[in-house]
Amino acid sequence: MLGLPRRFIVGALAAVGLAACGSTTTTTTSSTAPAPATASATSTTSATSTTSSVAPTPTSTQTTAATGPASVSEFKSAYAAEKVKFSQLGSDLAKSVEGARSKSNAQLATEFQALSVRTAQQAAALANLHPPAKYVNDLAALTSSFAAVASDLTAIATAATNGNPPAAKAATTKLVQDAARVKAHDTALTQALGLSQTG
Repeated sequence: MLGLPRRFIVGALAAVGLAACGSTTTTTTSSTAPAPATASATSTTSATSTTSSVAPTPTSTQTTAATGPASVSEFKSAYAAEKVKFSQLGSDLAKSVEGARSKSNAQLATEFQALSVRTAQQAAALANLHPPAKYVNDLAALTSSFAAVASDLTAIATAATNGNPPAAKAATTKLVQDAARVKAHDTALTQALGLSQTG
């Protein structure tokens, strides 16, 4: 079993504040059954399998298409809805971390890759928001931080697949840093919009 540096991941969760982020004991609609491809939270077309092993690059979606910026109140509502989603994502990541010691490398690889896919989808969803000009930079920074976290989770999954604890440790250390950036950018946006920090 790959000795994933659990304390680093737990530290990352604490830094991001996602696990505790107001997500009450929601009905865990999909139990942590390994189904990385099926976690299609945002795709509006067919919810069939997004099988591709998602090398997350959602920041490329940062083009605001032809749609103009939303009003402050519209953006505030849209961002509040996204906060609920990434709160649940944090909760699910926490559950995976908690059970990590009892799982095989293959199970860890599957779970963390599934979380990576969901995190990349979250980044893409944020990139598709249309903030007023004053929030553009904060949202772009948050989006790229989520993309970085998705990449870190893929790196952890790869390390688990390869049975490579040093690579897992390096990836989790980077996860801590990127998670702290997510927290900082989310805090800035949340305060600017007058939202509750707990979502």
